[in-house]
Amino acid sequence: MTGWLPRLVARLPAGVHVKLLVAFLAIVVLLITVSAVGLQALNRADRSAGPAITDVAGRVRPAVCAGLDHLGTMVSGSPEDCAREVEDAIWQAGGRPLLIAPGCTFDPAAVCQENLHAICRAGGALG
Repeated sequence: MTGWLPRLVARLPAGVHVKLLVAFLAIVVLLITVSAVGLQALNRADRSAGPAITDVAGRVRPAVCAGLDHLGTMVSGSPEDCAREVEDAIWQAGGRPLLIAPGCTFDPAAVCQENLHAICRAGGALG
């Protein structure tokens, strides 16, 4: 889903300047739409791509949606590792609203149920 705009612009039978203008205008429309609707949460792949929760929590209102490494800890970590990641995310948020979530989608077949239960328990006990 993330590459639809570049693919669309690349197919246009126009020069580079026109394509850049079209891409710019599409981004402007997107930003206007987001500002009109309002940003309720910002989802970040903070564990794999950054920035850290501590860097954005004070600038995003009302909540940051982050904290779990969907490529590493959720898949190959232990339940204790997952719980520690939840604890760390809550600590990084520093009392600001936080939705504990993976940085992106994850494969339910690749994440063991014990890790998911540990994440829920840690979030409920600490949040």
